[in-house]
Amino acid sequence: MQKKLQAVCSQLIEESDLIISSEVADELSKSDLTLQICEEAESEIKIYSKKRMAISDIIPIFGDFGFTTISEITYEAENRVFVTKLSLSSEVEGLLVKNAKNIKDVLLRVLGGKIEKGKLLGLVQLENFSAREILISRAFGNYAQQVIPDFNKSSLEACIIKYHGLFALFLQFVLVKFDPNIHDRDKKLVLIEEGTLKAFKEIENINDDRVLKLVYEILQSLVRTNYFTNGDTLALKFDVSQLSHILKGVQPHYETFVYAHDMKGTHLRVSKVCRGGIRWSNRTEDFRTEVKSLMTTQEAKNSIIVPKGAKGGFVIHKTDINKEEFEDYYTRFINALLDVVDNQKDGEVIRNPKSVIYDGDDPYFVVAADKGTSSMSDRANEIAISRGFWLQDAFASGSSNGYHHKKLGVTAKGAIKASQRFFIEDGVDFYKESISIVGVGSMSGDVFGNGLLESEQFKLIA
Repeated sequence: MQKKLQAVCSQLIEESDLIISSEVADELSKSDLTLQICEEAESEIKIYSKKRMAISDIIPIFGDFGFTTISEITYEAENRVFVTKLSLSSEVEGLLVKNAKNIKDVLLRVLGGKIEKGKLLGLVQLENFSAREILISRAFGNYAQQVIPDFNKSSLEACIIKYHGLFALFLQFVLVKFDPNIHDRDKKLVLIEEGTLKAFKEIENINDDRVLKLVYEILQSLVRTNYFTNGDTLALKFDVSQLSHILKGVQPHYETFVYAHDMKGTHLRVSKVCRGGIRWSNRTEDFRTEVKSLMTTQEAKNSIIVPKGAKGGFVIHKTDINKEEFEDYYTRFINALLDVVDNQKDGEVIRNPKSVIYDGDDPYFVVAADKGTSSMSDRANEIAISRGFWLQDAFASGSSNGYHHKKLGVTAKGAIKASQRFFIEDGVDFYKESISIVGVGSMSGDVFGNGLLESEQFKLIA
């Protein structure tokens, strides 16, 4: 049986297949992986690798791109190069060759682990999206899912692929709106919006219509992005107040969503002058819910000071990381956040000339340590200083050059001093006289615990 199989395989492999072209050899000298789309066959692709690849890993990826694998064969060519030869089919024939450049680029990134797998990869074949356009499309989808938890990821992606032409208009709307080099921006935006409204009328399924209209409203609330100024860690800044009619509960005014293939996070602000910590979250599916709850609490804490409440958090897809790797993720997150705020010098606001903004001046931005980032304040200040950000080492509280409010018990002392007045009015000095306390909290907490340590006369009974 094995000999028969070998005989069949040898018939399928032509002698020319065993010879590696100079072009392929040159690409393999720079990378362990490359591929060729055979223009003559129109439905054939060859993957060249320095190590044998499992076909069970490859075929699902082509399925994400919207291809059906008709046949495949893997063999070893000269110089120990492994070749996987696939014959593919698609609902729309000819796109493999027509959109070959982007298909090849994105495929190599996915096979190399630099881009996530998923159904949105179908936009590469259907709409000729580039790797960067896939990145921002994924960011849109992930943010929509975080903002509206009712959205199911797989059904949302299926809806986008089903109406890929409409989603291409969504992307075009965002790119025209924020491209610093675009001409006749307003005129082009009007034409795109007209095309979008026309495409919406062709949607027959009421649920699909609802989902896509919500996504479109979210994109319309986008006021800044670093898409045209930064690398592979995207920042999307939204004016969430524009979405108040579709969101439930207390919401921030401004939110910056950060997305990359290996991490994502968000930063919520009640207003433009806010403060609050950044945490490393482990809630990969609903981290925004956690951060929003913390923002609400921070806003209550900040009610007696000028800055309003803010909170940020991020998740890392890799589970086992060392200190240096974590610092790199944190650095990317902070840099992305700073990409979508302004700087200032001598009281004058300074803006990146490549930025197109729709939210007015926004130079005040600070961060603080929180769960998982307690040792990162110095790093945050280093980033601010390296970028010439006007707050310099005042950017992150709790650093070695500033006050550590938890160690000093600043918040607790503020609460104690506020309550001391009521006792003074009754003629009681709780630094000298014993008082019984019933409280909610933990002795390890920076407010309740530090507060009880303030006076030796406090008697905790419950």
